[in-house]
Amino acid sequence: MQFICTNCDGAYEISARAFGERQDTRTRCPRCRTWLILTRNPGDQVLATLDPTAPAPAAPNGAPMPGPTPALSSAVPAALARQLQRLAGLCLAVVLCFGLAACDGGKGSLPPSLSSEAVAAIERQAEGFLAARDRLPELAQLVNERNWVFTRNLIHGPMHEVGRQMLYINKLLLPADRPEALQLADQLKTALAQLDEAARLQDGDKLRKAYIGVASGFGLYAQILPAQVQLDLKQA
Repeated sequence: MQFICTNCDGAYEISARAFGERQDTRTRCPRCRTWLILTRNPGDQVLATLDPTAPAPAAPNGAPMPGPTPALSSAVPAALARQLQRLAGLCLAVVLCFGLAACDGGKGSLPPSLSSEAVAAIERQAEGFLAARDRLPELAQLVNERNWVFTRNLIHGPMHEVGRQMLYINKLLLPADRPEALQLADQLKTALAQLDEAARLQDGDKLRKAYIGVASGFGLYAQILPAQVQLDLKQA
């Protein structure tokens, strides 16, 4: 079996019996006297490496092997430090670019708005709602006259579709506007039900109080209609 000294590059023979159970052994190079660790591979190839526990090996001519100069040993960490600084600067630049892009995107983004299709659909429902609201003076006269029958006829006739119209409008509003619209719609429907019940019972005091709730409900809900809808229907 043959090995090559990593110090003097000489090739030398060694017996297989020199290897122990761990398939490695420690020996000295016959030429430069360098301590080596020999490892036997499965293919009977022998790999030689310098023994780190042994003294520094001698040069092939017998002179001590020169160690690393102070300048060279200090230059390696310095170069590594410069590379790390450049890498850190690059990472910082990437982070800043993403941060600025996010800030610019937040400032330049427009607030959410309704599509033209949604505005048109809301207007179709709002027309009927506002037409019912315009019947409030007539309703007020019936309440003052305590006309129980025609009061209920007006509620179940021209104003009967108000609940359905508000339901469709609420579904088309922006998510941020829906909670208030739902609350106002419920208040108006409750006031209409109370007005109908007061007329059924022929209770004049409850009738007047319920009418105030109905008139207020129509006015408050009309105000939450989108600005474009109010402008198109000449409500703004």
